[in-house]
Amino acid sequence: MRRVVVCPTDFLFRLFQGSPGNSDSWVFLVSDGKTRTELSRHEANALAGPLDDPGLYRRAHVSSSDLVMLMAPERPRRGPSLGRILETILEMAPVVPVLVVHQGPRPPSLPHHPNVSTVMLGRTMREVLRPEMDRALLRVRMEQMRHLLAGKEG
Repeated sequence: MRRVVVCPTDFLFRLFQGSPGNSDSWVFLVSDGKTRTELSRHEANALAGPLDDPGLYRRAHVSSSDLVMLMAPERPRRGPSLGRILETILEMAPVVPVLVVHQGPRPPSLPHHPNVSTVMLGRTMREVLRPEMDRALLRVRMEQMRHLLAGKEG
């Protein structure tokens, strides 16, 4: 199963960078050539084009055996909306599983599709980052205690 990551910027690439697995199983679809070039420098498989262009998804060979992760503004200042991008993806691959990543407190208002689900990035990040931050702090405190007790044998 390939992971097709659709995001106007390199945000999700940076978030997933260093993820285990075969780099060939990740395809990043971004909205501009500059971002694609930057991802390619990091040896990422990336394509660029308007995210609401069916041709982009044809070039990426998006199929029902992929998992699409989509993050885009619901109401962007410029460029296609989240709803329009999702529509295009589902036109090209009607049953592909799509995970819409959002940052707001509520899921975006999108038409219901049985193969589309949402996840709030903030909550997910808190669930991962908070324990990691606690462990990092604990490691620092343990090292401070070791340092204090190093000369106190007896």
